[in-house]
Amino acid sequence: MNGINTNKHLKEIEFKLIELKNVHYYENNPSESGYDLKDIRNANFEVGMQLSFNEKNSIIILGLVVSFYKILKEKRINLFGIKTINKFKFKQFKKILVNDSKKSIKIPDQLMHTLLGISLSNTRGMLAAMNSFPEYSKIIIPLINTREMLKTLKPRNLKKNTDKK
Repeated sequence: MNGINTNKHLKEIEFKLIELKNVHYYENNPSESGYDLKDIRNANFEVGMQLSFNEKNSIIILGLVVSFYKILKEKRINLFGIKTINKFKFKQFKKILVNDSKKSIKIPDQLMHTLLGISLSNTRGMLAAMNSFPEYSKIIIPLINTREMLKTLKPRNLKKNTDKK
């Protein structure tokens, strides 16, 4: 059986999800908004991400904002959305992820794809569980290419978090 060729460095990375939090959820009543089921099924979707870390506590924090909306008569109408926080605690964080010479963090691409995939799945599950309007449950949450999404991550989105938690 052929296995996946995994870098030895990545095999040394151990982490766990220590917190999943719904920061904010909203949904607007579809019957009060004036749009019909066809409008809802063809909703637009956007996702935003913020990455930060707490070096002292060996934690990477990935925040996601997911919004479903419709443009009607050149006006954006928000249907529903969520902001979540996913906190991951790492074993040997400094040895594996921190570049001491530059006081910056370097996260291997494969690990970032994994963390983002976990965070997206968690957020997708929270959206499904919190949705209270049957019209919205008909919206299919699209697959997200984490490679393309990570290309949009700018250095300004990576910040050091000094929380004691």
